[in-house]
Amino acid sequence: MENSGAGSEEYAAKLRESGLRLHESERALGTARQDLLTAREMLSQATAQNAALQQKYARARRAARVLRADVTVRDEYYEQLLREKDTEYNALVKSLKDRVRVEAFD
Repeated sequence: MENSGAGSEEYAAKLRESGLRLHESERALGTARQDLLTAREMLSQATAQNAALQQKYARARRAARVLRADVTVRDEYYEQLLREKDTEYNALVKSLKDRVRVEAFD
């Protein structure tokens, strides 16, 4: 009979130990699930931030392209204006030289 009592106590101890391990495993599983939810939320936020940044980057690239085009047009305008002024200046210098020559011969 004593053997039966000792076996029963041993069985009860193993049962308690299994219950504790089960409880610990369930707690660890709950923590892991919470960590997974947190990681998914962080991923979702990072994805949304990435999409917003991609849109801002695309707008900035378009603005830079437009600005480059505007600068090119402005540069071409001022180059043309400079050529015209240079031509006008050269014509005035030539006119003055011609006048000086004419006056020198008079």
